[in-house]
Amino acid sequence: MLNNKKFKELATVEDQTCVSLYIPTHRDGQYDKDRIRFKNALQEAERKLEIIDFSENEAKDFLKPAYELYEDAGFLKNQSDTLAIFISKDKFEHFSLGFDQKPYTFVGNEFYVMPLLEELSTKERFFILAMSQNKVRFFEGRANAIYPVKIEDLVPESRKEALYYYDDKDAQVQHHSGDTAASPTGGAIFHGQGGGKDVENARLKEYFRAIDSGLMEMLHDEKVPMIIAAVDYLVPMYKEISDYKYISEAHISGNPDEMSPTDLHHAALEKLQGHFDSEKDATLEEFGAYMSENKADTTVTNVIPAAINAKIETLFITKGHEFYGTVDAATQTVNLAEEMTSENQELLNTAAKYTYLNGGKVYILEAEEMPSITSPVGAIYRYETVAN
Repeated sequence: MLNNKKFKELATVEDQTCVSLYIPTHRDGQYDKDRIRFKNALQEAERKLEIIDFSENEAKDFLKPAYELYEDAGFLKNQSDTLAIFISKDKFEHFSLGFDQKPYTFVGNEFYVMPLLEELSTKERFFILAMSQNKVRFFEGRANAIYPVKIEDLVPESRKEALYYYDDKDAQVQHHSGDTAASPTGGAIFHGQGGGKDVENARLKEYFRAIDSGLMEMLHDEKVPMIIAAVDYLVPMYKEISDYKYISEAHISGNPDEMSPTDLHHAALEKLQGHFDSEKDATLEEFGAYMSENKADTTVTNVIPAAINAKIETLFITKGHEFYGTVDAATQTVNLAEEMTSENQELLNTAAKYTYLNGGKVYILEAEEMPSITSPVGAIYRYETVAN
């Protein structure tokens, strides 16, 4: 699953040969078309590697992990709208993205990660935790898609697996000497007579702690709304113990074991409709006021070094636009180039990744949505103002 951690891992790889592939794919099983596009992307990557002095064999060997995916007959049959692949000497990652991206092959000294921000920054992104005492499932959702997330290595499969220690009667008999004891997950185990409801609630919370602890390994730096699907009385218990700060007030009521991913997706969209606000539109409306106060800018050669120096709060970039060149962050100097080489960068990609890594917001927009139709960038500054 693409998340902030994966993005940061890719975005911080620099000063080595990096290949980024974006391959349009189909959800409806157009396998032959997708396979041709995949092969074309690999061949284009080979050509670009050979331009920077890789031999033919060295290029094929560098791309070997991607060629292995290409040869996997079942891989392309389970894709969404775009397949993104990233290859360097020490890293290989691939993601299925839920939006259309034009074919693009990038070879440079950093990964081309700007399209990933469209996936990470969209307001329609959300999580679903479908949780019962018998099963735990986790999904990542978009406006038009839902993706199951593998969590088997992070959370218990069921209450039975999480609470084997004190749901097992024999184990309880051996530990009845006191009122409480330590559980394997670090919480309290209640023993003794009476208090049946309290004991049951304690056990449920222990189960939920095991779930939440595992999920937080994956979600610790996420800021995406998560909606819980569960019977009503379990939801406030989970919220009480959870360390995730972005659990939706709304929840999907009922036993989720009886709901398909499609059912969960539809229910989540209905519940979260009010959550997705118009923050982007409001910021765009205010952009002119920021410009009049010298707190915003649309000049490429100003915006790019400002992004690297963590000065940008919000960055708007035109989708599909490219600028090649180099930037000296210390002197805030940008030198533009006519084409991509192994010596320069795609500068809008650089601006986007640094803005996001430094805690700013990045919006990838169509040209007609931009603050200025004459510029591919628009930046609102964090604390510095533009020099007069």
